[in-house]
Amino acid sequence: MLAAYLDESVDAKFPQRSYVVGSVIGAYPVAYELGRRWGRLLERVGIAHFKASDCYRGRGEFARFVATPGEPTLQEQVRLDAIGLEFTTLIASPASEANRCIAQSVTVDQADFRNLVMQNPIAKHVLGPDPYRLAYALAMILCAWTVNELKGISKPAQNQLVTIMCDSHTAHSDQALGAYQGLLAANPEASHHLGSYSMLDDKSCPQLQAADLIAFELRHAQAADLEGRTDRLREAFQLLMANHVVHIMTRAAREQLENIVRTHNPGEPYTLADVMAMRYEGDIALGTNPASGGDPGQRDGSHLLLS
Repeated sequence: MLAAYLDESVDAKFPQRSYVVGSVIGAYPVAYELGRRWGRLLERVGIAHFKASDCYRGRGEFARFVATPGEPTLQEQVRLDAIGLEFTTLIASPASEANRCIAQSVTVDQADFRNLVMQNPIAKHVLGPDPYRLAYALAMILCAWTVNELKGISKPAQNQLVTIMCDSHTAHSDQALGAYQGLLAANPEASHHLGSYSMLDDKSCPQLQAADLIAFELRHAQAADLEGRTDRLREAFQLLMANHVVHIMTRAAREQLENIVRTHNPGEPYTLADVMAMRYEGDIALGTNPASGGDPGQRDGSHLLLS
């Protein structure tokens, strides 16, 4: 049994940019070990919980590290980035290969999303007022796709299930379980790999905090890529890539959004068979903690698919 922890990241200053859902996937013992080490680092740093955007801006739990919350000086920014890098290292450099997890992301282009909703009256009823529902549906189906592609685990991929864990602090939480059940019914191929759905408090769940970090770093990386400024890739993202943690980043832009609107009626669950039909150039492998049996998978590198 595998566990996937999902969280989103949006640029509050530029909400027209990307809406990213990041996922951290690992065997249950691996997720437990990540949570244990994460908790110890929280204690050492002296904060109750980690939120990537607060760490970057010196707000919330990280306000204690700056003179003016939200406005870190250059010296304070260096310290904040160093703290963020320590948490990134827990994901990128586990204690052993057997404790390795993988990360991935789904991005919805918010400018394309909003323009389509404004221009097409049907789109608003199919896609909703914001990208939340579509982005999470894509992210969950992508988790099923990843499990189907996994190598180096103790059971054949066809028999693997991944449970989905999301943050309970969201305006959509009251509709989330029903939406998930509808998604399973509309995507039978993916449903073979999707287990239970749970909502947890991200402030007390280290693994969701790790997913928040992944969403934040991959959002920044995609922004740099789209702007042609790969020289601005953050050190944390480079560390994740160097250690082959991130294996896929997908993007839904205007063409994909129009196709979804064209093939769905308002209110019905998304049918996302195209995600399950994607072809991958290499093997996806993640560590298998010895407690769960099997050998750790071999890493062949990270592949980015930007569609």
